[in-house]
Amino acid sequence: MPGEAPLVLIFHASNSGMDNVFNTGDGFNEWPNLAEREKFILVIPNGVNPINGDALGTNQKWNDCRKSKIESEQLPHTDDVGFIRELITWSIENLKINEKQIYAAGIGNGGMMVYRLAIELGDVISGAAVFFANLPVDSECTQPVKSLPIFIMNSTDDPFVPFGGGVITGERGRVLSAEETLNFWVNLNDLHPLKRTNKFHEDINPDDNSRVIKNEFNRPFANPPVVFYVITNSGHVVPSIKYGFLSSQQKELLGNQNRDIEGIVEAWRFLRRFNR
Repeated sequence: MPGEAPLVLIFHASNSGMDNVFNTGDGFNEWPNLAEREKFILVIPNGVNPINGDALGTNQKWNDCRKSKIESEQLPHTDDVGFIRELITWSIENLKINEKQIYAAGIGNGGMMVYRLAIELGDVISGAAVFFANLPVDSECTQPVKSLPIFIMNSTDDPFVPFGGGVITGERGRVLSAEETLNFWVNLNDLHPLKRTNKFHEDINPDDNSRVIKNEFNRPFANPPVVFYVITNSGHVVPSIKYGFLSSQQKELLGNQNRDIEGIVEAWRFLRRFNR
């Protein structure tokens, strides 16, 4: 890859890992193809299994900001922020990356970890993309280092992360609603909540019974923007026109999938606009 390329760090969901993060059958699988087309570098770190301490498996979790009360579902007590800071340093020293274009993207527990990085590692990353995650009610995070451009995607019928806030499935801590999470970033970036533009995306596939609503908060030439995608009548599944290979078991577990946009492409189009 000639020249210095952007770096995108990808964070897997809970009970997943770096080896199977792209085996979901939904739109999240588009990251490797997109990286090849757009000439950016993907780095995929692994979380830790909080039960046995394994750092190499595929049943991993991230130490996001939640306070979980269920022993079997406790998040690891690892310094994941420190780990990612060191990983970025290693990437700068060993890969031909552009230090001003370092992005983080994650889904579920990985999305919550990206929120933590956006709060505590804002001096290093240039933007964040979060799929199907909300901020916790009881946060262990420090105060934000600085404001960042944030891409957020939530589904109204997510069976794991409640759109309206509350307890994550499996009693894995309480989270704010998607709107409350959005407002945290809008306020942090000093964007006026009433200066909100929203539009429905074209209903390319009406058979999916789902729509995409894009909400934007901007202050041109000033503060970092926030974009909030609401996917109606959809579950814990990244929208995709290309990828819709969920098994019947996955559909029952994860919910409906929107087929009107490529969710990952939308995230990258947002992130690539920003340098640190």
